[in-house]
Amino acid sequence: MSLQHIIASTGELVSFCNPSSFPSPNVPGTNISNIIAEPVLNFSGEAPWYYNFNNPGITVANATFCNVTVTYDHPGQNDLTAIRAYLPISSPAWNGRFQAVGGGGWVAGMGEVSFLQMIGALGNGYATITTDASLANPLGEADSWAMVSEGNVNLYKLQNLASVSLRDEALIGKSLIHSFYGKAPQYSYWSGCSQGGRQGMQLAQRYPGLYDGIAASAPAVNWAKSVAAIFWPQLVINQLLGGTKPADCEVNRLTALAIETCDGLDGIVDGIVSDIALCEETFNAFDYVGTSFTCASTNQSTSVSRGAAVFANATWQGPRTADGRFLWHGLNIGAPITDAVNVGNRQAIGAEWLRLFVKKNSTFDVNSMTLDEYEWLFHRGVAEYDSIIGTSDANLREFKRRNGKLMTFHGLWDQTLPTKATEDYFDRVSEMTGAEAADFARLFVVPGLYHCAGGPGGQPTALFSALTNWVENGTAPDTVPISFIDQNNTTNERILCPHPSRAVWDGTGPTSKASSFYCTER
Repeated sequence: MSLQHIIASTGELVSFCNPSSFPSPNVPGTNISNIIAEPVLNFSGEAPWYYNFNNPGITVANATFCNVTVTYDHPGQNDLTAIRAYLPISSPAWNGRFQAVGGGGWVAGMGEVSFLQMIGALGNGYATITTDASLANPLGEADSWAMVSEGNVNLYKLQNLASVSLRDEALIGKSLIHSFYGKAPQYSYWSGCSQGGRQGMQLAQRYPGLYDGIAASAPAVNWAKSVAAIFWPQLVINQLLGGTKPADCEVNRLTALAIETCDGLDGIVDGIVSDIALCEETFNAFDYVGTSFTCASTNQSTSVSRGAAVFANATWQGPRTADGRFLWHGLNIGAPITDAVNVGNRQAIGAEWLRLFVKKNSTFDVNSMTLDEYEWLFHRGVAEYDSIIGTSDANLREFKRRNGKLMTFHGLWDQTLPTKATEDYFDRVSEMTGAEAADFARLFVVPGLYHCAGGPGGQPTALFSALTNWVENGTAPDTVPISFIDQNNTTNERILCPHPSRAVWDGTGPTSKASSFYCTER
């Protein structure tokens, strides 16, 4: 160990934070073009709970860290890539661990949400890293990089997003840590949600030895299917409703009626539907066509149209062929499904996938698709890209053999990615590995939670700490705590249970106490 590393043990690493301290990381197939390193002194910032996925919110005050940016490419691929690392020096000091963070949508990392997650990791003493996967698209759109020319997808950049940048990021991050602190991290972790969840799943599948623990939440597994399915609600409007979008008031009214009908099925009236399967058997949107109500946004009396029922029912069922055959899972009853067609960046991801990657035509009008064409593009996307970015491989035996641990949460009211797709993936993992699956991989579904954050059901902010406890102490998480404030302003402490079990009220204890709940399979 060098004199500088001996000094480093006392926390005086500021002078060591310069480019000359970092030899080029040895990553097969890459050419490191530049390393920038500069100390950041007395940094203060906040990682709010709703973006610090898998963790509680945290405020960082007067931190000092080494800010390192590495740029590199894969020769011949025209894919200049940037990686950013924060290496803690003091307030807090390095905890001996490494945490990489994921992106969202078409952003692999190096965006606002990734930087907030890095602040969260930094605040807990982790050396942390993010990558732009060569995409350099902070606004989250794919048009700038998806094609090299009309009809030709930029497969190098797609595979960077899919997997290659994840390997590079881990190897470069570990190299930077060893150069700066004089030793390798004791434990390495991944944390992300949505695209970050898919990235975590890809790491477990394709690079099972890079991380000891992976928190991969609300993951876009089965990418080609799940992303094509994002466009389905708009296609319902275009093809089944003749282009006439039902009023949000009417769709929201159906969602509210469904919640009202199904809320008490679990024995508790708290504004949250916990048993989706039973709700699907109980509630029928068409039973409420023609019923009157007052629209909150207009304060006028109106009624539920048949179009609203068609839209809601089709969105809950999920993509189907013109003759009604299953293509993919739908969103759950209770999710704010008007977001699927009103929030532009949600719908855009599905539209960009079909237009740029599957159709390979930047001017293709996705709103002109028929049901038959959608079915063909749906299958074509799976056939063409599943081996690149599908992230659907349930064979995690090697990840298990290397003692890796995988934890996932997914909100039952996710309005972007279907919870059932993640449940299906974990079911296939269990089928492949048998009862041993729970020894290394656990999914926790969250009643009342939207996509990654938001909703009345609370945020699972203890998932990452449960993961580290599992990795480092061997304590498997039989439950994960969660809390939320209900419509009566009462704080409710509950538990989440590993799929396929669910938390059930014991029927006697106070419903605001976690001790009144136990795990059971339906």
